[in-house]
Amino acid sequence: MGSQLYENIKASLNDAIRNSPRTVHQPAAVARHRCHMTQEEFARALGVSTATVQAWDQGRRKPGALAWKGVVALVRERVRD
Repeated sequence: MGSQLYENIKASLNDAIRNSPRTVHQPAAVARHRCHMTQEEFARALGVSTATVQAWDQGRRKPGALAWKGVVALVRERVRD
């Protein structure tokens, strides 16, 4: 189930990257933009610091497995297809 979740997240983020109106290179940044949230809002919703979200956006760090679960849940909640 873990690898299937990873593949679903990867496919969703790749789709978001292709359809993103902005040039965003980091998957976490793409997810945040799809949610139409600022870094501060995204951090608060995920229970992480703004500095952590900034590091994700800049590609200096990547979200861990638990953080990705939160990102996926947030995208599902905020983005209605």
